[in-house]
This record gives sequence, structure tokens and C-alpha cells, in this order.
Amino acid sequence: MYLVIAFLFKFCDVIHLVIGQSVVDVFLVDWERPDSRPETTHAVRQIVLFIALSVLVLFIALFVLFIAAYSSGGLA
Repeated sequence: MYLVIAFLFKFCDVIHLVIGQSVVDVFLVDWERPDSRPETTHAVRQIVLFIALSVLVLFIALFVLFIAAYSSGGLA
């Protein structure tokens, strides 16, 4: 039972971490002249968010599998 509670708290911690890192904006002053290339920050944010959500889904799937194995007596 303690292991289930520990996984639940870790799951909440991971969700808090992902949300906290998703909403942070960083402002850096760059003294160089801008390039003529288009800005890619939106694309980078989408990729980072996709990776974070993929890790979160993987963690949820492993948690569900662990709970199923624990409740069936496989890890006792």
C-alpha cells in the first residue's frame, strides 16, 4: 500500500514539474543583430511539450501496469 501512495505522490510531482516548466517564459537580452531566419521558438515549445507529454503518458501507463500487477498479487 505504501508503494502505491509513493507512486501517486511521484505522479503528482511529475505533473507539477511538467506544468511548471511548460508555463515559464525566459527573456534573454541578445545584443547581436538579428538574422533573417524566421523565429523557431513556437516550434521548439511544441516539440518540448510533446516530449514532456509523451513521458507523462509513459509514466501513467507504467503506473497503471504496476497497480494492476500489485492488485493481482504479482508483486507481493
